[in-house]
Amino acid sequence: MRNKEHKKYENHYAKYWSWFVAWTLINAILYFVLGLLLKEIFGTYPFFEVRFLSLLILGLCVSISTRIIYSLMKKNRIYFDSGVFVFWTIAYTFAIWFSEFLRTVFINKINLSFLSNQLIGIIFIGLGINIIIRVFQKIDFGF
Repeated sequence: MRNKEHKKYENHYAKYWSWFVAWTLINAILYFVLGLLLKEIFGTYPFFEVRFLSLLILGLCVSISTRIIYSLMKKNRIYFDSGVFVFWTIAYTFAIWFSEFLRTVFINKINLSFLSNQLIGIIFIGLGINIIIRVFQKIDFGF
């Protein structure tokens, strides 16, 4: 009986980490692709030069994209609740900003120059987004 419980725990642990890695890569790809697309779409408009607005638009797009991807993975209908949707848009905006901020601090202050590599930097930001969003998911906001 003990072996069954241990194997069940190992399977749960492996499943958790595989989903963690998968969502880190999904967030990194979304950050990269949507960042490029949004620069192409809005790059010539002066409002997009305001960093807060560009991050808010990117957070909105990543929030919508992750909701769609999650719903498709679970084979559910895609559902957006207005109050929660605004919260998650702000949460993703904060996660992107904070991950970019940490990357800059780690490069400039702590001298982790390997984060200057574009691919490693994008994966680092995807990891940061994933961790921050998981922390927000664990907090009970009463929604």
